[in-house]
Amino acid sequence: MRFVAPGMTASRRTLAVALEELAADAGIDAPAALRSGDLAEGDWFVLDQSPTDATVATGAWDANGPAPDGQTVTLRKEGGQWRVSGWGDCRIVARVLEPGRQGVEVRAARDLDPTSTRLSLRLREGGCTGGRDPRPHLGAPEVVETDESVEITWTSAAIDGVATCQGNPWVPDTVELAAPLGDRVLLDASRWPAHPIGNGA
Repeated sequence: MRFVAPGMTASRRTLAVALEELAADAGIDAPAALRSGDLAEGDWFVLDQSPTDATVATGAWDANGPAPDGQTVTLRKEGGQWRVSGWGDCRIVARVLEPGRQGVEVRAARDLDPTSTRLSLRLREGGCTGGRDPRPHLGAPEVVETDESVEITWTSAAIDGVATCQGNPWVPDTVELAAPLGDRVLLDASRWPAHPIGNGA
């Protein structure tokens, strides 16, 4: 099995080495696409990557996510080398975040007004936080507007250490758009594929 093709970037090459090790060590338990013989570059690709973490897609994927044979592999950089930290066939892929950050779930607080540039939202932290009020720990939202959609990604500061998971509270917040929402789809882009945020969701 050979992933490292001529002309591959240094980053892709180092990830490929880790995937080769996974295929060799896990055998039949490795993702199906990594067991299929001499793989071309198109059989796996990077979904998201930070300096210390990466998520790789294997098998067949399209705009709606993985096909039945599609799986994800998560990797972490240790001592200058990438090591596989897990893999599976989960249908939803979380974004790779900077160290110390965690995802925040976004929903509409009330019916969305297509004529307004201000979105009323509800937010809830995704990790274990001891049920704290998230507002002092929220970062600025990342908002990407196109003609078809508005994507929102929100994060908060993760707790450094142990925290209980009794349930995180929902809190209100707002986002100001550059133009009225109109008929554009509002999306929570903290995961992939991005999840539509409907009226009063």
